[in-house]
Amino acid sequence: EGIPSKFAFAWKANDFATVMDGGIQATDTAGTVPSGLTRMFLGHDINANREFVGVIKSLVYFPARLTNAQLQTLST
Repeated sequence: EGIPSKFAFAWKANDFATVMDGGIQATDTAGTVPSGLTRMFLGHDINANREFVGVIKSLVYFPARLTNAQLQTLST
């Protein structure tokens, strides 16, 4: 608690990854991405009705799926 972390995630059909502080946390090679998405919610877990309590210092969006190595570099 109180320790800053860097987190990155990426998705495209059948290619998902999450990275924290330079280390891969999870990957998945099976799944679809819904089409027509227009919003992203940050800091709220809709299913569990929990909210993020903290500070987001920076947010960067890339319109193309970065490689897992690029995600690791971004979160280092």
